[in-house]
Amino acid sequence: MKQSLPTVILGCIAAVSTAAVIGFVTGWIPVPAPNSSGLSPAKPAVTSPLKNGDNGEAQPGKTTQTLSQTTIDASEAYSTQRPSLMAVTLTQSVEEVTKRYGQPSSEYVMKDETDPITVYEYKDFSVGFNAKKQVQYVELRTDLVDPGLHGFRLGQTAAKAVDALGKPDSDTGYVLTYRTKSTILKLDLDPESKTVHSVKLFARTE
Repeated sequence: MKQSLPTVILGCIAAVSTAAVIGFVTGWIPVPAPNSSGLSPAKPAVTSPLKNGDNGEAQPGKTTQTLSQTTIDASEAYSTQRPSLMAVTLTQSVEEVTKRYGQPSSEYVMKDETDPITVYEYKDFSVGFNAKKQVQYVELRTDLVDPGLHGFRLGQTAAKAVDALGKPDSDTGYVLTYRTKSTILKLDLDPESKTVHSVKLFARTE
C-alpha cells in the first residue's frame, strides 16, 4: 500500500529527531555549554607587560626600568676622576644601586673565605657587592643599553673604544685596560674581529 507524500516527510523528520536525541545522549554530538546571556562565551582579555612609565605596581624582585631606554648623564659617565659603569661607582652601597635600578631579577653569593660577593643580576648588567655592602664590580651584559662610556657600547670595535675612552693603559690584543688608583676597567676583545665582547669595572687589588 502506497504512503502519501506528507506521511513520508513526517516519518523522515521523526527519524532525524530520534537520531539527534540519541547522539546528544551518547555523546556523539557535543552539547554546547550553557550561557545565561545566550551569547558565545567571551574570549579572555590579553594584557601587555608594563613598560617604563606605565601605571601599575612593580613586582617584587623585578627591575622596574627598561634599561635599554636608560641614558647616562654626562656627569655620570666614566672618567679617571669618577670611574663608573652604568653610572655605578665602586663606592656606592646596595641602597644606592637599588634606588636607581630597582630590585634585581635574581641574586646569589660567590663564596669566599675572606670576602664573599653578593651578585645582583639585572637584565642588562650585574653588580657584585662585598661584605660591607659596597659595590665590588659592575659587569655589562648587552649592547642594548648605554653603559656610560661616552657613546661606546658592547659589541663595537676596539678602535671605537679608544675613540670614546682614549688610549688604554695596556693593550694586549685580547684585553684593553684602563686603570685608576682604585679601579680597573677591562674590555675583553675577540682577537679576530677586534670587537669588545665583555666590559667589567672592578676594584684594583695591587
